[in-house]
Amino acid sequence: MNETQGKMGDDRGLELNKKTIYYHAVGWALFITYELVAVKFLSKRPSSAPDLILHYILNASLFYLNALYVLPHAYRSKSFFQYRIVVAMLLVIIGYNSINFCLNALQTRLSILTAFPVSQLITFVAASTWRCIYFLLLSSAYWLAVHVYWSRVKIDLLYEEQLLSKTRELELQQQVIVNENAFLKAQINPHFLFNTLNFIYNIVSDLSDDAGEAVLLLADISRYSLKTTDQYGKQSLKEEIQQVENMVKLVQLRYDQILNINLVKKISSGDIAIPPLLLVTLVENVFKYGALKTEPAEILIEATRSNFFFRTCNAVASGIQTESNGIGLSNTRLRLEKSYPGRHSIQIKNDGQNFILELSIALQDADMFHIR
Repeated sequence: MNETQGKMGDDRGLELNKKTIYYHAVGWALFITYELVAVKFLSKRPSSAPDLILHYILNASLFYLNALYVLPHAYRSKSFFQYRIVVAMLLVIIGYNSINFCLNALQTRLSILTAFPVSQLITFVAASTWRCIYFLLLSSAYWLAVHVYWSRVKIDLLYEEQLLSKTRELELQQQVIVNENAFLKAQINPHFLFNTLNFIYNIVSDLSDDAGEAVLLLADISRYSLKTTDQYGKQSLKEEIQQVENMVKLVQLRYDQILNINLVKKISSGDIAIPPLLLVTLVENVFKYGALKTEPAEILIEATRSNFFFRTCNAVASGIQTESNGIGLSNTRLRLEKSYPGRHSIQIKNDGQNFILELSIALQDADMFHIR
C-alpha cells in the first residue's frame, strides 16, 4: 500500500496518458462547440475559421501553461514568497496580450477576418485581458479539482491500510478522523491558496459581482476545510451549517439562482461538535445527483440536547446512476462509527426516482462543542 501511495505523485491527475488525452480532447470539443453556438446567437462580431483556430490554440496553451507548470511549480516551492504568484500572473496576462496582439496584427496584414482587430485598441485590450483571466480561472479550478481529487484518493488508501492493520486498531479509533483533516491540510499550502483566491477576486470583482462573490464563498469553504479541529477531531455544528449555506449559495450562483433548494434549520440546543465536512460531504450528493432545475430538494438539519437529525431529499436527475455505498458514503459511515459507535444510524432510500438520506445521532454531554 505504501508503495502504491509513493508512486502516486501530487500531480498524477495531470500526467499525459492516452485516457487523459482522450478526455481532454472530448472536453475541449464540447467547450469549443458550446462557445461557437453561444457566439453565433449572442455576438454580432464577425470572425473566420483561421481566427478561431489560432486563438483556441493560444487559449489552450495558456490553460496548460498555468495548470501544468505555473501552479504546480508555485505549490511545490517550499521557499515560495507570496508576491511571486501575483507577479507571475501579471506576466502571463502581459505575455498573452502581446502574443494575441501579434496574431491579430498578422491576420489583419494577411486580410484574415478577426473578431477584435488591433485597430480598435481599447476594445481589443479589454477583450483580450478578459479572455486571459477567463482561461486562468478555468485552469486554476481544473488544477485545484485534480489536486483535491488525488488528495482524497490518498485518504481512501490510508483508510484501507489502517483497517487492514489489526495491531493499530486502538490507535486508529482516536486518530483516523483527525488524520483526514490533517492530511488535507498537509496537501494544500493555505497561504498560497488564499493569496491566489484573493488575487483572482481583485481581478474579477470589478468585472462581475457574482464572480467575486463565488470566489469569496470558495475561499470561506476552503478556509473552513483547513481549520484546526479540537482534540477529538471535531468542529462546531454552527460553522458546518455555515459552509452548507455557502455551498448552496455557490451552486445557486453557478445556475443563476434557478435551483429549487429548501434548507431548513431547527437548532434548539447549544453548539454541537461534529466531524468536519460531514454534512458538506452529504450535501454534495444532492448537487451531484439531484434534478434541482425541475424538482425541489430539501435539506433538513435538526438538533436538540439529546439528538441530532439530518435529512436530504431530492429527485434523481434522469440518466444519473446514484450510489448508496460509494467511496464518499463509505468514508462517512466509517467516520460516524469512529465518532459515535453504537449511537448513530444512517438510512438511504433510493428507488431510482427519489434519493433520501437520513442521519440520526444520539448525543451525549461530551458531544457539546467547547472552545478550547
